[in-house]
Amino acid sequence: MGEPLRVYTHHDGASIQCTFCRRCVEKDCTQACFLFDKDLDEVIEQCTKAERKQHLDRFLRMVNALLNQGGGVIYIHSKPHLLAFWDEQIDNDLMELVPDDTLFDNNFERRVITGENHVIFRVKPGHRPCSTRDFHSKVSLNKGLTDPTHPQMRRLLKVDRQPPDNTDPPDQIVTPSALQQGAVIRFQENVYTQAKVVQQNKLSRVRAATPVTKLVNYWWNELKLPLYIAAFTKQRHGGSFFLGLREEKEETGMRWKLVPNTEGLAAVFGGDGDKGFWKDDKNEGLIHLTTEEHVPKREHKTGRFICEGVALPKRDHGQFERELKERIRGDLLGEVIGQDVNASPDLDAFVDIFFYPVLDAGHTNGHNSNAPGADKGILGLADPKDYPASGPHACIHAGQSGSPNTGAQSAISARQSGSPDQIYVVEARVKYFHGVCFQSKGGPEAYIFDCQQKPRRAERVEMSNWIQGQRCVALQA
Repeated sequence: MGEPLRVYTHHDGASIQCTFCRRCVEKDCTQACFLFDKDLDEVIEQCTKAERKQHLDRFLRMVNALLNQGGGVIYIHSKPHLLAFWDEQIDNDLMELVPDDTLFDNNFERRVITGENHVIFRVKPGHRPCSTRDFHSKVSLNKGLTDPTHPQMRRLLKVDRQPPDNTDPPDQIVTPSALQQGAVIRFQENVYTQAKVVQQNKLSRVRAATPVTKLVNYWWNELKLPLYIAAFTKQRHGGSFFLGLREEKEETGMRWKLVPNTEGLAAVFGGDGDKGFWKDDKNEGLIHLTTEEHVPKREHKTGRFICEGVALPKRDHGQFERELKERIRGDLLGEVIGQDVNASPDLDAFVDIFFYPVLDAGHTNGHNSNAPGADKGILGLADPKDYPASGPHACIHAGQSGSPNTGAQSAISARQSGSPDQIYVVEARVKYFHGVCFQSKGGPEAYIFDCQQKPRRAERVEMSNWIQGQRCVALQA
């Protein structure tokens, strides 16, 4: 939230120390004003990255309040030459605040007072739909998560929104079968699936009373589990987040066409052997490089995940699940379509936790990894007859979609085959929620102020008022 935002009108000029700002506020009788009293010189040149982010967020909250209030002014102390850097930091965020059918210059204008080292940032007057600083919710893409747009959020909140058709299962949702330490599971992360490994150096920095709580906090805070829950609940087939699978990545040298040097000769960039590595220098022509580290590299995903698992003995599974579900109940907020916003459901009912034992590397569980056509180390599958005939979760074997399954049967099969009962891959399986899940109890973040109250401060919009505002806009669209 940050510090409260003081709103000034022409009556408050006497309380302002800066002579220029005081004179401007006293003259502006029609609109409310904010003072961004931290000099941009200090914000840009002296603050750390985290401190700068706090000041940027404070400025965006001011803009958000003025958009919702019908316009106003922010007075900023800044030298003109710093504005280019400021624009790079702030413009994309400002654009996300403006109404969907308007342009940047329809909403904002800026005037630089050169001699005074001040900037007047004006939010133009006008009636706008409820602007939101941060939805505190996500939607899923194949490459990861992103923020929903205003139209998407309004559609999700519509009272007459119907549950999605659930008869057409997705092409690939991963459910691991009997896992082996160091084995390979092949799949591409997509809108339904996310997988991460526990990095011990980061886990060691997490402070908690017990190892179980430490692991819960790591998954929750470091790997951002709440964001994925908020995104997966919007999808008709939900989604799964696996903990204990490490994705392999590859680096490749960039390919270049033949480049002539000053003598008319040619060599291949990114080559090997006698050709070596080369770069084109304007002054010296084609130069031979002695090491690959000088060659431009790019990293890409491979769709190969190594099973490492998580050190989580079976006796701790109950505590782990209880603590994780307590975090879900305590930290997340759900708005049910068509119901009172105060009747928030317990979202932990929409998340199931599964534990998949990881076998020793030499234990195949009856799967012949040396059989013709089989990749050594690829995950074995339990008998397909153990799985139901339908369902959205499909086993993956050597990169192929297999028989649908519930996930629990494979864990039982692996445990009976002699698991060491210490190392597990953990799955948080999220189900569709007919509503909107927010990744924090505060819900969406939007600001407004009432000039009648004293002292005047920008306040966060209450959840019920925000939802009604979004639904009114949806009805007018």
